[in-house]
Amino acid sequence: MDEIDLYIDGADFYSGSTQKSLRNGWCDFRKLGETLAQRRFGTAVKAGNIYYVNSAIGPSAELSYGEVDRKKYWMRALRTGVNPVIIERSSDLELMAARPEDRPCALVVAAGLSQESPTEIGVRGRYNNNVDIAIPPNSKFERKDGFRFTNSDLEAAQFEDTISTPSEAYRWTRYERSIRDKELVARYCKDLQERLRDFFEKQLKDRSPNSREVSWQIRCKLDERVAREFRGSGFDRGLLDPESGRAFITRRMIALFAERLAGTELIGDRPNAPPSVPGEMQSRFMCSASFRKAHEELARGDRRVGEMIDRCFIKFRTNPSHPGLSLERLQNPKGLWSLRVNDDVRIIVEQMVEGMYTLLYVGRHDDAYRWADRQ
Repeated sequence: MDEIDLYIDGADFYSGSTQKSLRNGWCDFRKLGETLAQRRFGTAVKAGNIYYVNSAIGPSAELSYGEVDRKKYWMRALRTGVNPVIIERSSDLELMAARPEDRPCALVVAAGLSQESPTEIGVRGRYNNNVDIAIPPNSKFERKDGFRFTNSDLEAAQFEDTISTPSEAYRWTRYERSIRDKELVARYCKDLQERLRDFFEKQLKDRSPNSREVSWQIRCKLDERVAREFRGSGFDRGLLDPESGRAFITRRMIALFAERLAGTELIGDRPNAPPSVPGEMQSRFMCSASFRKAHEELARGDRRVGEMIDRCFIKFRTNPSHPGLSLERLQNPKGLWSLRVNDDVRIIVEQMVEGMYTLLYVGRHDDAYRWADRQ
């Protein structure tokens, strides 16, 4: 056995390798893979194919400043360094062809959970169970059938500070600063929320009694107020991307206001009911006037379409992450999302804050996307 295939579960690796030092995530997987392969199988064994199982960027990533851009930057740097095969979802492993005959087994870098992860299950099926598990050093779990590597192994496998390509240089210092900015923005949002408490209360008091959404007038007022706070504090001048920071914090304040607004006007059979399980998050939903109007028009034209929209909403309310809904982020400056009703109908959704959604519009595919583009 000269070579083995190496699989990295991206989420498990990152969470289990960066607790001691964030820079341990800036990793050359060929170096790390060969260290682990030789320790497990002998000094003559090398890492052959390298597969990186990527975790999807979901709506919750929008709640962490810069998370989407940071992950894209990391993935581009990773491709440049060792050019692994990127697998977007664990389930895609089941669709891959059978393993090459010259690869008798595989090594999977994953958390040492008490039960197999989807990545591990997919790899085991591909290699007839000839799989070893390498557990990151900061994982909180142990397994009898896996071995734990060390922070020293990670330090020895770190990329250089800069990974250069003809078109771009990927710098660790830029990635590190982005993490620092995320922490600064989180603290600033908390502080700004306190300073805007009286403003929130006044807008809630002055709103229309039947209001079920954050009006554009309130959005504009919030935008102006946040801009004024920025000018007074100079906070954004310390950010890597001040414009992006201002936009994120403004969206966050709008989301917090929407959450306050939704406290008395939730959509559902029991709007103020507590979660059924202690500690469980309860998703909350609002329907805008534009959604209600579009829904009524579609239902008048075709009752079956109206019923399908209702069933889709129930499914979404029950489980916003249901794969059949095909929740997809649009290339839209307001960060809107598309929800699939059927092959022809889409719902346009805005996620205001984690666990809370506003349904903005529903229409035929092209009509719905054109509506989103105009927002």
